[in-house]
Amino acid sequence: MANRLLSASIMVAILALVAPPGAADDTNPWRSNWNGGSFNSPLPAYDLATAMKNASLAQNELSAATANLAATPARARANFESSAQYAAALGELAEARQAYDDACAPVRASVTRDPAYRALIEKRTQIDVELPVVTSRSVRESLAARKLNYSAQANLMLADGLIRDNNVQNAKIRLTRAELTVADLRARFEADLYSLPEVIAAQKALETARANRDAAQAYLNGTLVARSDALNATPASSQPNYSNSYWGGYPYGYFGWGPFYGGGIFIGHGHHR
Repeated sequence: MANRLLSASIMVAILALVAPPGAADDTNPWRSNWNGGSFNSPLPAYDLATAMKNASLAQNELSAATANLAATPARARANFESSAQYAAALGELAEARQAYDDACAPVRASVTRDPAYRALIEKRTQIDVELPVVTSRSVRESLAARKLNYSAQANLMLADGLIRDNNVQNAKIRLTRAELTVADLRARFEADLYSLPEVIAAQKALETARANRDAAQAYLNGTLVARSDALNATPASSQPNYSNSYWGGYPYGYFGWGPFYGGGIFIGHGHHR
């Protein structure tokens, strides 16, 4: 009990320093809480409704700051992707890809007209016809291996034709450069994302909101402790709205503590335990 009274005294001293103007009335310390009923009390009165409201507002501000921090990187990413520099890089990439396809088209057409290439494709097609009717596992495996070999040879002929063509190689260099430019821009953006001023501001706002929430909750907790200990230290018959019936009058829970903040039962003369 001594430790609890000491803790309450410390808390009340802190609250007295940070209490909002008008929260306490030295001439009638219980007026703001009980709307009258003056009696001697060593503890100042604090407005529980205001403390609860401030705690709720602080929690709402924290939720808003948390949501804003989550959304800020997404907004920054959208701004980056719509920037002129990134749009230009994407445009160059699209043009380079089209130029590469255009350069490859005549080479592919030339290779597909080559008799050797056509012979390989015909052999592969013949195996496709034979495979469905073959029942022997060993024969099927042999045909599959031959088909794979014909496909590999045909692909090598096409790749060799593309490698030997200067237009294709120049277009490939351009395409590779464009791909690297886009990848580099995105990598640098992601590396600097959390150093952007708007992201830093959102992080600081979250830290401030969290500190305000903690302070408001501590003030609310201190208000509850101060009021509870003041009641415990005051004779029941001296308290406002005192009732000496078992359930009569307004028990302490009516004034902001009791079932709403921790529960408990009422034992004779309105005492809350």
